[in-house]
Amino acid sequence: MRIGIQNTDLLKLSVETEPVNCIHFHEDIELIMVLEGKMSVHIEGKSHLVKAEDCLLINSNRKHRCDVRGKVYYLSLIISYKRIRELLSQPVIEFWCNSTVEDGKNYDELRQMMCILLNSCVCPHEFDILEYYSLSYQLIKLLTEKFLIYK
Repeated sequence: MRIGIQNTDLLKLSVETEPVNCIHFHEDIELIMVLEGKMSVHIEGKSHLVKAEDCLLINSNRKHRCDVRGKVYYLSLIISYKRIRELLSQPVIEFWCNSTVEDGKNYDELRQMMCILLNSCVCPHEFDILEYYSLSYQLIKLLTEKFLIYK
């Protein structure tokens, strides 16, 4: 089930309760943060137990699926791979962002930014599209400064 959604050409935000449990892939980048509960995320044969406040980024065109036992709420940010490549003028973009393996200040900043983005969408009558775009670009800046892999 999807709870609330905000969609722009750069970033689609939603809170999910039922992740896709069949193997799939998509061009866009998926950044998740579990808000409550836990789930297993399987990315190209590697499994990650993602618990409350954990962040995990799934790069473009990576085969993945999720398993859930019990109740889970997670924030899903789908980032346009095409737009981020255009913004960075790079043919290939890849990130390393997995707080189940490592954690620290960079992940604290990311969690905070994701929560700010979510809070900006909670009250539809107070929603400001310019603020949402601004926060979206701030998130992209944070990801590229702290989590981008340079090849």
